[in-house]
Amino acid sequence: MKAPKMTVGKELYSVRADDDGKCETRIHVVSSIRKDVVYLIQKNVCTWGKMSKKHYDYGWVRSIDPMWRDKFTVGDDLPVGIRTTKKQAWKEYLKYLRSPWAKSRKAFFDTEKIYQKVLATCKRRSK
Repeated sequence: MKAPKMTVGKELYSVRADDDGKCETRIHVVSSIRKDVVYLIQKNVCTWGKMSKKHYDYGWVRSIDPMWRDKFTVGDDLPVGIRTTKKQAWKEYLKYLRSPWAKSRKAFFDTEKIYQKVLATCKRRSK
């Protein structure tokens, strides 16, 4: 999917499932755009937090691990699994779960029951 016009602060979304079958939407924020490269940071407890004792003083933590960062070139496709809306992200993850590659590697989930639970969640959330 081609990336739309990006601005600093724009939120993008992806979906992941854990070993228990719990699915969550992850938020990726455009942190900067330099020399036609868009830099994203995943917003979670490791990257976003309380900065001081002041009321409502939240922001990006000082040192962010590279595992929470992503980047792509302006005009290229969005990174794999990252979409502009939550609904698109859920549809993308559902498409991934239905792919032959993912079906053949059900080792991501311990049992067929968990796989079916994740599949049902994705179907429900992508409508």
